[in-house]
Amino acid sequence: MWYNALMMKICTKCKIELPATAQFFYRDKSAKQGLNSQSKACCRIRTKRYEQTEKGKEASRKSAKRFHQRHPNRTKRSMRNSFLKKKYGIDLQKYNEMLGQQGECCLICGKHRSKVRRDLSVDHNHKTGKVRGLLCDGCNFMLSVLENDVFIKYAKIYLETFGDNYKLP
Repeated sequence: MWYNALMMKICTKCKIELPATAQFFYRDKSAKQGLNSQSKACCRIRTKRYEQTEKGKEASRKSAKRFHQRHPNRTKRSMRNSFLKKKYGIDLQKYNEMLGQQGECCLICGKHRSKVRRDLSVDHNHKTGKVRGLLCDGCNFMLSVLENDVFIKYAKIYLETFGDNYKLP
C-alpha cells in the first residue's frame, strides 16, 4: 500500500518539529538527510544577528566588493532594470528600444545622449503613470515645472512683484 508519509525533522535551535522539506530547511549535501540542522527561520535570525555585528558588516562589504569586481556591468544593469520596472513598469530592453526609436536623443531639445552627463530620463504622466518618452535632465525638469500649476501661479506673482514690472503671458 502506497501512502505519502511526511518525514519530520526537529530544528536544533528552536526545537520545533517541522516537515523535512526544502521549504523549511536549507539543503546541505554534507548532512545525513541532505538538509541543514537548523530551520530556515532560525538560520535567517542567526544571519541577521551576525550581519549587525562589526565582523558581519565587514564580511558583507567584502563579499559585495568581490561580486562588483567580478561582475561590474551585471550589477549596474540589474539595478537599472529593477529601478525601471518598479518606477515606470518598463524593463531595460524596452528603455533601449525607446532610445533607438528616438535616435538616442532627447525628444524635446534633440540633444544626443553622448552630450548629456546622465542617461536620458524616463518622462511619464504623473497622474496615469503612462511613459511618454526619454528626455535629458534639463528638459525633464522644465517639463515638471510647466506641469505644476501651483508653481506657475506663484512664479507669476513673484515676478510681477519683484521682477521690475516683468509680466508673464
